[in-house]
Amino acid sequence: MKTYLEPLSELAEYRSLREKIKTGSGIYSLTGCIDAQKAHMVYGLSFDVPCTVVVTENELTAKAFYEDFRFYEPEAAVYPAKDLLFYTADLASNLLDKQRMNVLGNLTRKKKNAVILPAQAHEDHILDHLVL
Repeated sequence: MKTYLEPLSELAEYRSLREKIKTGSGIYSLTGCIDAQKAHMVYGLSFDVPCTVVVTENELTAKAFYEDFRFYEPEAAVYPAKDLLFYTADLASNLLDKQRMNVLGNLTRKKKNAVILPAQAHEDHILDHLVL
């Protein structure tokens, strides 16, 4: 997959941000990419880090980003937000809980992780428990 990093390395902004990431952990914001480039850029910036968390504006955007990003990172996962419409239904809530538990379990078992979550999932305080 390093072949995909070569075009990015020609961009001064990419090289600068990658150096900042190598010097410490934290939250980084990147703007100006078209949708088709976002997954590629995130993959390039997170290539050497153990955990990547991508927060999107909503669940639809999270799923769309996930579809693009799994080309680069096949084991990436989406942490779904609570489905407010069907959350009280047993079947829907059990499936949702299972999906969320699988994502959290993968975070503890893998050496390299990538999680995409919609901003609505912040209610679970998942970001408070991730070591970035």
